[in-house]
Amino acid sequence: LDLARAVPHLALYDIAYYISFTEEGAAAAAAYGLEQLAETPPFKVFALPESSLVDVAAYEPAVWTGEGSFKDAALDWFDDVTRLDRWVVADGPDGWPRIGSIQPGDARERISSAGEVSDVVLEAHRISFHTTAVGVPHLVKVSYFPNWQATGAEGPYRAAPSLMVVVPTTEDVVIEFRNTPPENAGMLLSAAGVAATGALFFLGRRRRRRAIGGQA
Repeated sequence: LDLARAVPHLALYDIAYYISFTEEGAAAAAAYGLEQLAETPPFKVFALPESSLVDVAAYEPAVWTGEGSFKDAALDWFDDVTRLDRWVVADGPDGWPRIGSIQPGDARERISSAGEVSDVVLEAHRISFHTTAVGVPHLVKVSYFPNWQATGAEGPYRAAPSLMVVVPTTEDVVIEFRNTPPENAGMLLSAAGVAATGALFFLGRRRRRRAIGGQA
């Protein structure tokens, strides 16, 4: 019930509400200063500080190059709430800094340019937004997967703990969940296999009919 740690983590996932089940949880939320919106015993609903599904970077993301796995590095990064705005990614442009360990403190300088994100739309297989910070990395608070493909941006790059970063090349960015080339190839092979099976079945039936006709 350490709300000083919980609230930044919840904002990282663009969560809007905190629901307590116990009086202890409600007291912790009230002590932190969260506004209570509703109550249906034993639950109490509190509003979390406003956040966005897409954030503009304050610092350049750092690419993980350490010996350990990116997953372990992401967990270490997530554990330190003081560096949640200093993103760590599994891959990225050559110009981004490289790090081999997750340590307290960070020497990265703040990005001087600023910008705003608007018109964020989240659909089942599509994310779109408008930004005035073209060329600056953006964190998209949706789980990374290789099928996500961006239009109007470079990336997406896998970001700690399990999100994604894009670098807009235009003011309007669209990220869509599409099939990868291996998946398309697999579907074509599956369709070809089904067609071949159907053809063999059809030819087999014709042969049996001819055999029966010849015996008659």
